[in-house]
Amino acid sequence: MILQQDDQDAGVRRRSGRRSAGHSTACYTGGVSLLEISQRDLRLRSKDIMDAVERGQAFTVTRDGRPMGQLVPLRRQWVTREQFAVSSRLAPRVDPDRLRADSESVIDGELCDPYGR
Repeated sequence: MILQQDDQDAGVRRRSGRRSAGHSTACYTGGVSLLEISQRDLRLRSKDIMDAVERGQAFTVTRDGRPMGQLVPLRRQWVTREQFAVSSRLAPRVDPDRLRADSESVIDGELCDPYGR
């Protein structure tokens, strides 16, 4: 497998496939570019790769040239303070005594030693 120059933005190497030096292994799915990295690369360069994932880059991890899994950034949905305030106002009121009684009906309140025999 031939290594091409480093991708300046993601800090990862784009690879050429085994069939020919010009065959790129970057896959395109739904507008997201997935770079192929080997299991060995992931092990040796995990910090650089995880930093690239944090910046939004996605990867396909291969073992012996076969795809084994994907590393993709989590899609986090942030809630603004105003959205939280609205949802809090719309939430039902909680009766603390009823909550405690309900919890105690299903949870055994006695402590036990998990290592005791």
